[in-house]
Amino acid sequence: MSVSSDYAGFISERLEPLGDIVMRRMFGSIGIYCDSHFFAIISDNVLYFKESTTHLKVYGLFLAAVWR
Repeated sequence: MSVSSDYAGFISERLEPLGDIVMRRMFGSIGIYCDSHFFAIISDNVLYFKESTTHLKVYGLFLAAVWR
């Protein structure tokens, strides 16, 4: 399990509109936090989001705005 720094940078740039994004290396992957809340992880250059009803609504709005 590894994450390239280019891919991590790409994801970090895309997530910046959400708030204070912090990426922390953990167990060969990268945990992603927004305003101190863990919400995603990158593993093997694949981005995985934590799921909950609240998170899914926010992700939908975010993805619609950023990846049109």
